Amino acid sequence: MKKQKEVWDKKTRQYIMSELARKKEKMGLGLWEFQVRFEEKDEEGENRAALAEMSMDDRYNKATFFFYPLLGRRYKEGNVAQVDRAITHELVHCFTCPLYYASLDRFATKKELLDNLERCTESIAALLEKR
Repeated sequence: MKKQKEVWDKKTRQYIMSELARKKEKMGLGLWEFQVRFEEKDEEGENRAALAEMSMDDRYNKATFFFYPLLGRRYKEGNVAQVDRAITHELVHCFTCPLYYASLDRFATKKELLDNLERCTESIAALLEKR
């Protein structure tokens, strides 16, 4: 098995960064400040199949993207469509997370709220990828 660091070679990082920048502009997120972290370990537990995650502070238009080695492996396997879709999905959170914050009291459980957030985010990402 390859070491995790080998997944994040220069070509893989450059592709992800260029797609993130391209999609950022395409989606009208040019005023946002992004940070990127290429993680050394895959997500564990319930999210072990996660390719990427993000955290944000929409008050200041700032977001941090966490790309997991599984995403890098998908790129190296030639599954560029899955990589592109994951990047789009994470960017769409810039639009859907404020709804999440506003809806915290509406849903019965946090899991129900997160399930709805992910369903909404994935629907928007699917529409954007068809363009």
